[in-house]
Amino acid sequence: MWETVVLVASQVAVQAVTWTLAFALAVGAVRRRERLPALPAAAAIVLLLGTAAAVIPQLSLVSGAAWWFALPVLLGTYPDGRFVPRWIAVPVAAYLVWAVAFVATAGAVAQDWGGLVGFSSLILLAAPVYRYLRRATTEERESVRWAILSVIVGVGLFALLAVVEGGTVAEHGPVSVAAANVIGVVIPSGFALGLLRPRLLDVDVLLAFVVTALVAVSVLGAAASLTWWLTSLVLPEGAFALSLIVVGAAATPTVLAGRRVADRLVFRGRRDEDAAVSALDARLAATADSAGAPAAVLESVVESLRLSGAELVGDIHLACARGTLAGAVESFPISYQGELLAQMRVGPRAGESSLGAFDRRVLARLALHAAPALAAARTHAELRDAHAAVLAAREEERRRLRRDLHDDLSPTLSGLGLSAAAISHLARRGQDVADAAGALVADVQAAARQAREIAYGLRPAVLDDQGLVAAIRSRVHGQHADRLRVSVEGADLPHQLPAAVDLAALRIVQEAVENTRRHGGAGQCEVRVTVRAGHLVLTVDDDGVGFPEQLHAGLGIASIRERTRELGGTAELHRSSLGGAGVCVRLPLTAVSS
Repeated sequence: MWETVVLVASQVAVQAVTWTLAFALAVGAVRRRERLPALPAAAAIVLLLGTAAAVIPQLSLVSGAAWWFALPVLLGTYPDGRFVPRWIAVPVAAYLVWAVAFVATAGAVAQDWGGLVGFSSLILLAAPVYRYLRRATTEERESVRWAILSVIVGVGLFALLAVVEGGTVAEHGPVSVAAANVIGVVIPSGFALGLLRPRLLDVDVLLAFVVTALVAVSVLGAAASLTWWLTSLVLPEGAFALSLIVVGAAATPTVLAGRRVADRLVFRGRRDEDAAVSALDARLAATADSAGAPAAVLESVVESLRLSGAELVGDIHLACARGTLAGAVESFPISYQGELLAQMRVGPRAGESSLGAFDRRVLARLALHAAPALAAARTHAELRDAHAAVLAAREEERRRLRRDLHDDLSPTLSGLGLSAAAISHLARRGQDVADAAGALVADVQAAARQAREIAYGLRPAVLDDQGLVAAIRSRVHGQHADRLRVSVEGADLPHQLPAAVDLAALRIVQEAVENTRRHGGAGQCEVRVTVRAGHLVLTVDDDGVGFPEQLHAGLGIASIRERTRELGGTAELHRSSLGGAGVCVRLPLTAVSS
């Protein structure tokens, strides 16, 4: 009784699968204009599905003829419905004529023309190989891999069923027929899925798994059979046990070898995610200078996936390229701690039109693992630039001080010396020195003013006289006749901050407010200065347009980051509570001395 239930269940399942796929193929061909060229291939698949849905226990003349008609059309036109190359239409037509003769003569023609048909079959098998290697797009190749997967699985299951049944198929009762029914629908279903939804699942992973299993089973089966045969000649009682021992010992290396074979056949030498990440880590570890990290990342990406080219676009310190970009170029963001460092633009391999799902997964992992190295490379480059800028600024300041001292203060002091000498000379002669002394006092006062001006150029006096909050208010209020309203709040600040900290804080706030004026389109700006956990915290929020999704930092943002890093602090850009752009800077109070 249960055997009959199994048979009926298999028939129902086959009917449901085949007619659902046939209906989907028909609807797809009618409703989607771009799929109309695939009509010949779709018709051939529907014919095969109809054969599977017939649920005939043994292949009859009619079902066999269906395969004769459908197979050449599929080989010549799958998956886009076009004959590629065009001359393949000739052997396909000849094959169809032979199929008609096969049906008309009840198979008798196979005895006279079987050899010619076999030769034509080789030509037809060469057509999809040529198409796959030279003319197919990436999506079309995925469709073909679905077909290959279904053929391997279908043939393998039929072979397994034949072994279990002792060399026959569907001749050992209802369960045997049910198994043949289910296996018979595998091949046309694979062709249909490849035509309808080639990216429903990652066919490469499935195909690699099947190839690995096929290689492992074949090798282990051959090893077990050979061991059993050789052992049975000497020790028949222990042949089976020894075969099991051999299979168990060889299982792990055989599976690993099968995986390498599958990777070579399916992925054509491309590294999987783990292998690609390991290769990237090794290359980065071998890179002596962090400035070479961007080039090392691109070299690892191109080599791991056998790509034609790749490039990094974004930060000036990370921009580089390797190879030539062609075809459908795709971008993969590289972010670190919420900040977009660069976009990795990648082109497909030579002969392919776009990247596959396997490639995208590997690239996403590589982008994730490359981010810390690229962030370190950018930081190192910015520190180098900042050091160069500090040296240049120091030399410029020395030049200004030398000019001010030489051109302004030095002549004044020389004049004071001459005035003092004149007063001394007049005094020795007993003449009135009142006028000369008055002129000397005026000159001394002028020299004092010049000295103060030089000192104020080095550090704003308001910082020492009135504190940081007052200095910020004096620098951000009343400088521009615009509509921006700036409020400055400060509480619980120490009486005297380290000199480097309050000067950097003043410059940072000035730059942030100036950025708001120039680019924010804001009407209100709030500046808050607080001390928390040993850090001076500066927050500048506005109600403007905010930061763009892909921020290309200009001189203002770069200046803020540079001043922050010089003191070992952190700078964060965020969406402010007012709805616009926000800047939060934390400067340590204990890392510098006053």
